[in-house]
Amino acid sequence: MLIPQYDNAIQLAMAAHRSQTRKGSNIPFLVHPISVGITLAMIGVTNNVIIGGILHDTIEDTRITYDDIKGAFGREIADLVMEVTTEKETAGEPWITRRLRTINSISTISQDAISIKAVDLYHNMASLVRDHALMGDKLFEHFSSTKNNEHWAFSQVYHALKKRVTSKEEMVLEAIRQFIEKVFGSVYEETSVHPD
Repeated sequence: MLIPQYDNAIQLAMAAHRSQTRKGSNIPFLVHPISVGITLAMIGVTNNVIIGGILHDTIEDTRITYDDIKGAFGREIADLVMEVTTEKETAGEPWITRRLRTINSISTISQDAISIKAVDLYHNMASLVRDHALMGDKLFEHFSSTKNNEHWAFSQVYHALKKRVTSKEEMVLEAIRQFIEKVFGSVYEETSVHPD
C-alpha cells in the first residue's frame, strides 16, 4: 500500500520546510512541494516521481541529505531528488552561474526528473502570477536579480524544457508559457546571452 510512503514523504517535507515561507510572502513553503506532488499525480507519473516531487527541494533548501532520502525511500527516489537539485550558492556567486547550471542540467537529466522540473516551474510561475497581481513589480525586490534577468531565466528554462517534455507534460508547458507572458509580457527568445 502506497499511502504510508506518501505520508512519510509529506511528513519529511513538513519537518524539513517547517520554518520556511514562499519568497516574498507568508505562505508556508510546504504548499509548494505538496502542490508539485499533486500536479505530478494529476499528469499520471509513477509513485516514485510523485514522492520525488514532494521531496524535490529538501536537499537544495534544507539540511536533509541524499543519504537521508535514500535511507527512508530508497536509491531511485534519492537519485531523482538529486537530479533536480541545484547546488547551493556560494558566497558572492553571481545569480547567472546558478541559473545556467539549472538550464544546462535540463538536457541531461532523466525523463522522470523532467516531469518534476516542469511541474516545479509550473507551480513557481503560478505563484509568481498570483504574487505579481498583488504586488506588481515590487515583487522582484525579493529576488537576487532584476525583473529583466528573471524574465530571461524563466524563459530559458521554458525553452530547455520544451525540447524534453513528452505529451504528459505538454499542458504544463503551455501553462508555463502563458504564465511567463502574463508576468513579463512575452517569452524571451532562446539565447545563452543574458540581458545584463
